Amino acid sequence: MIPTNTQHFKGGRCNLLDVVGIGVPCVDLVVNVDRVPLPNESLRMNNHSWQGGGVVPTALVTASKLGSKAGVICIVGDDNFGRFIVEDFERYGVDCSQIIVEQHKSSPFSVVISDEKTAGRSIIGNLGTVSDLTEDDVDWAYIFNSKVLLVSGSTAIDLKACKEAQKKGVSVVVDADGFSQRMLELAPYVDYFVASEEFAEGFAPGQSAAITAQQIGKLGPKVVVITLGSQGCVLRSRDKTVHIPAFSVEVQDTLGAGDVFHGAFIHAVLQKWSMEKACRFANAVSALKCTQIGGRSGIPRFQEVQEFISSGKISLQDARSLQQLYQRMP
Repeated sequence: MIPTNTQHFKGGRCNLLDVVGIGVPCVDLVVNVDRVPLPNESLRMNNHSWQGGGVVPTALVTASKLGSKAGVICIVGDDNFGRFIVEDFERYGVDCSQIIVEQHKSSPFSVVISDEKTAGRSIIGNLGTVSDLTEDDVDWAYIFNSKVLLVSGSTAIDLKACKEAQKKGVSVVVDADGFSQRMLELAPYVDYFVASEEFAEGFAPGQSAAITAQQIGKLGPKVVVITLGSQGCVLRSRDKTVHIPAFSVEVQDTLGAGDVFHGAFIHAVLQKWSMEKACRFANAVSALKCTQIGGRSGIPRFQEVQEFISSGKISLQDARSLQQLYQRMP
């Protein structure tokens, strides 16, 4: 049973969703500077942005903006950050009917330093005081009536969700952002294992991504993808390993690049594209995101991705208005 100090968000619900994700949403305060400051040094920020964040949540936002029907299972607090998180999901059309709002609790929050010198980001996170998801919090039919389940190993129910989803014929995608034993436990119940370069290094330090992808594939997933940032990604599918190069853009910020890749990859899977086409598409979406500050303001529409792939033209009609919107404090 859901504790009495919680309530489900009363949002609209889709009868049939393409993808459902279980994750931990947060609010990101992204601060853009020329470089990471030294100890006891003061620097002027170039820009700042308050955006919704989280590994699975941002992937769902991406899939939804590209045209897939997405829904999220998560817990937020009844604070300003919690309200902002829900509003941002709604902004992109993500179904919020399974969000639990926990009263008198605070939502996760991160400060992200985005520096132009390295095009990298440093994250300082606060997990808030919201409870962890339990099996009793989940309407399992909500997952079983979807086509794809996305998890990241961030909740205690991810393993059960993967097992049960596979039994029901729901394809399972995992975002393996960092290496952990929990990720290895998930692998046998995952169809698409999409891992970061950091995961690959933790799995087999110093080993090539191609060999690592082959080894992960032996654990159970039918498709393994390892994202490599500016080097694109490595795909292992049907005993074939290929490298899919990245697209070249002027990078503003890499926050959320991997999360966006996952959302775009799922959208491509739902279109039943070849895995090579899916990875190229996801690389393009991730590249476009990197031209804007924050994890969400640069997420493109589907036609904008197609135009970028075919001509190299970058046209993000929502970016300016979203950046203005995201400058407001929640």
